[in-house]
Amino acid sequence: MQMWLDEGLDLGLPDITGVEYLRDMMGPEGLGWCTFEPMGGAAPHSWSEIDAFSRAAGIQLEPWEASQLRAMSVAYVEGMARGGEPMKVSPAYEDCPEEDPGIPAERRRVSQHLKAGLSVLAGT
Repeated sequence: MQMWLDEGLDLGLPDITGVEYLRDMMGPEGLGWCTFEPMGGAAPHSWSEIDAFSRAAGIQLEPWEASQLRAMSVAYVEGMARGGEPMKVSPAYEDCPEEDPGIPAERRRVSQHLKAGLSVLAGT
């Protein structure tokens, strides 16, 4: 994702104007985006984790806010799984794969690596 941001590409993410505080709750100083399991896998936050976070942080979440935090965590984990495969359509562009700017960017990156490797092999 950072590569896309560095290139100024549109990530196709939804507008969250007015509820940025929910995204901020998912940051490293808050709930976090997911739970990492001992064997290295990622899992979405459970309802009990969200409840414990809100109580410990002294935040009285509305039911829709708790639901949104859970949905964000689920979407994050699903996106990590789908987005971990290069040359595939980004989860953000699933409905319009022809508009995904990541595929050309990934092709450029691979092409640059190949050219550099071949250049080394050719001794130039």
